[in-house]
Amino acid sequence: MPNQRIKLLRLAALAAASCVVNPEIVQRCYGENEMNQSPSPIDQHQYILLLRINSAAAGEWMPETRPAGSQPMLQREVRVEAHVREVFKAPTDRQIPADLKLRIKQRQPADFITSDDYGPWSGVDLVSGIDLLVFATDPTPKAPIDQALSDGCGLLVKVPNPQVPFAVEDVRHALEWERVAGRRLLESAQGRALVSDNSTAIGPLMASYLEASVAGEDLSARATVDTHGYLINLLQRADVNDRFRLVVLTHEIDKLVMTEAPPARFRVQLAAAMIHILEEDHADLLHDPIRQTYLVNSLFDANGKQLIPARDVLPTDAERANFESVLRKRGFQAERVAQLIRWLRGE
Repeated sequence: MPNQRIKLLRLAALAAASCVVNPEIVQRCYGENEMNQSPSPIDQHQYILLLRINSAAAGEWMPETRPAGSQPMLQREVRVEAHVREVFKAPTDRQIPADLKLRIKQRQPADFITSDDYGPWSGVDLVSGIDLLVFATDPTPKAPIDQALSDGCGLLVKVPNPQVPFAVEDVRHALEWERVAGRRLLESAQGRALVSDNSTAIGPLMASYLEASVAGEDLSARATVDTHGYLINLLQRADVNDRFRLVVLTHEIDKLVMTEAPPARFRVQLAAAMIHILEEDHADLLHDPIRQTYLVNSLFDANGKQLIPARDVLPTDAERANFESVLRKRGFQAERVAQLIRWLRGE
């Protein structure tokens, strides 16, 4: 169950970033262990290419052969000609041609009721002139590049896209910074400086990449707590993109919940960051999950027992009084407000 919960949280964070993701392809091609080791699409995939769609010729929608009783589906083939604008990542022994011809399979429910993930390519309107950031892995060893991109695609991001800001920049920076400072990017002063210098222009893909640099680490280690502390400090900055912050917040909550006995310092830092975010007037994307579950899960156990006192999170009377007023204007349910006010007052 813990591994399944981790996957669901990761997919929820990607969905919030409006990436078109195919978890089955990623898991099948890359393997269960490697998926668990890294939540980052930049790590998970062998190929990352930026394509310009030059032409797309779609065939007719035809019924798909399906088992009896399953949802009726339609499928079609789209013949795509694309120019490779940039190769960010590829195996060193593979030559990527400048122009590609792809045969893309798209699927949709015949009853128009979406109830499943039909693959990344099915979620994109393929028309000439658009740019796509494609993440893929060979579906079979040494598969042709056109097959890898069509059948082994694990993630697509249409760019530019306000819901997935800085996608191309995130990939470029991540791979460049890794060469300079190593994969454990946040463990070095140089790596943190690179992130800090660009902190107002990083998005959700960079967030998952940075989280992967500390994934699986023991929270009892001082260096690991400090690294998470750096990420939690980014959470509190209103000038950092909200979609970056949402992915970081999701992963930090995941870490807190899945760790058997997380250090009190980590819990306090994360709770304080969420309260700081609630005080912001223009962070609705973050307010909703904090209001629904994240804050309560950081402060109380499953039985509603207090895990940390309010004075550890909000040391002064003024801070506690201010948060009580914030609670009342952020749309918390009445029982949540009552629970949190009792916590604030030490009752």
